[in-house]
Amino acid sequence: MGAGTPGEIMAVKKTFVGLFSLLLAVALFATACSSSATSTQTPDPIFALSVSDAWVRPGIDPTAVYLTITNSGTESVTLTGVEAAWAGEIDMHETVNEDGFLAMEHMPSLAVPAGGSVTFAPGGMHLMAQDVHGDISDGDGLELAFLTDTGKRVGFSAVARGQSGMVMNDTESSHDHEMDDDNDEQPMAADEHDHAMGADGTGMEVEKHGAVFASGTIPPGNSFKFVFDHSLGGIKIPYHNHLDASSGTVMVMDGEDSSDEITVTIKEDGYHPADLHIAPGTEVTWINSTEVAWTVINGYHPDAEQSATNSGS
Repeated sequence: MGAGTPGEIMAVKKTFVGLFSLLLAVALFATACSSSATSTQTPDPIFALSVSDAWVRPGIDPTAVYLTITNSGTESVTLTGVEAAWAGEIDMHETVNEDGFLAMEHMPSLAVPAGGSVTFAPGGMHLMAQDVHGDISDGDGLELAFLTDTGKRVGFSAVARGQSGMVMNDTESSHDHEMDDDNDEQPMAADEHDHAMGADGTGMEVEKHGAVFASGTIPPGNSFKFVFDHSLGGIKIPYHNHLDASSGTVMVMDGEDSSDEITVTIKEDGYHPADLHIAPGTEVTWINSTEVAWTVINGYHPDAEQSATNSGS
């Protein structure tokens, strides 16, 4: 069989080129369809969760973890638990007001709405970690993970930070703040309190002016923190503002130590809430929201003491 004519050869070439072009077009179309199908798939909402600003209180057991969790997905995600290899048990808790008293309740689950965020903060929701393995020091990084109703995990890290018994400017971190050496009414730190009172709580004079804690002057916008440890369990401690007759009480209940944090707002008409029922180990923060200086000192105000003396005579 001889070679074809030039025209026949050209026709065969055109046929092959056309067939190749057709196959290439089909392949490109299939790729485009696959890409389009992939891009329109609904993403798993669990991967839309992110945790930020996570921190844990060091040096105590139980301890608390605070954070913000954000859901940038299109579906609500329910948190069903927490895992942390460094703690024997860890759960979600919230602080609630029951008939004027603050109490802590366990939360078995929590929904994070689509496009929203949930904040775990002192005085509100928090993660309660118990049976902590080893010591947690300021600056340590700890790994945790949320569990969800899908069975998937959301891992994150929390940094240990925080210190009690200090008057703080809200713009400063507790470990950077230094007290004024000229202030003759320094707050009593937790270790000083233990030394003065004794670990078993014997010999306490909680009604004596400044025997347990004394904030010194709290300027507007600043705060004072104090941890009520186990040595105060079962004791009701009165406190007052030395600059006027505003007062309140802290009832430290008997029982296991807690790492809860409660906030008391100082307003023009006094402390809100003024009377607290707390577990030992709770850290209470008084925040001065007024435009004048305040103090927080245990014991009765001198005017109240005088009134009690007169009424009893």
